[in-house]
Parts: sequence; structure tokens; C-alpha cells
Amino acid sequence: MVGDLSEFDDDTLKKELAKRKKKKEKEAIPKVLNDIDWTSVIRLAASVKDQMIDQGMYDEDYDHYIFEEVMKSVFGPKYFDWHNKFIR
Repeated sequence: MVGDLSEFDDDTLKKELAKRKKKKEKEAIPKVLNDIDWTSVIRLAASVKDQMIDQGMYDEDYDHYIFEEVMKSVFGPKYFDWHNKFIR
């Protein structure tokens, strides 16, 4: 049950909400995982190498794909949910 907030002025309430928002955003910052699994990065890197050897090609997007796999491996699969908030 929520108490009576009428005793607080708008400025006090806004400051409290801003403080809570800042705390929530800080807690949401991705942290390095304790047990990093490099399997998907290794698999992708091997696939890129094989395509370069077998097909003699290099797609400029490979760098981007590898970056994505590394970030998900290091910070977890939801890393880009957080990341995309800053680039949109």
C-alpha cells in the first residue's frame, strides 16, 4: 500500500524518481561473465577462415559478426538489449 505522498513537493518527488532511475540504469550495465564460453566465437572464427580458404572470399560484415559474438560471450546474450539503447 502506498502512503500519502501529498506531503512531498513536486521537486522532491522528481529528485527521488531521478535518483531511482539512475540507480536502475547503473545496475543494468552489463558485467563481464565469470564463466565465459568462447565456443560460439571459436566456431564463427573457424567458419570465417574456412570460407576464406574454400571460397576465396572475405565479407566485410565478418568483423561485425565476430564483434557481436565476442560481446555476447563476454557479457551475456542480452548484451545488445543494453547496447542498442545507446545507438538508437
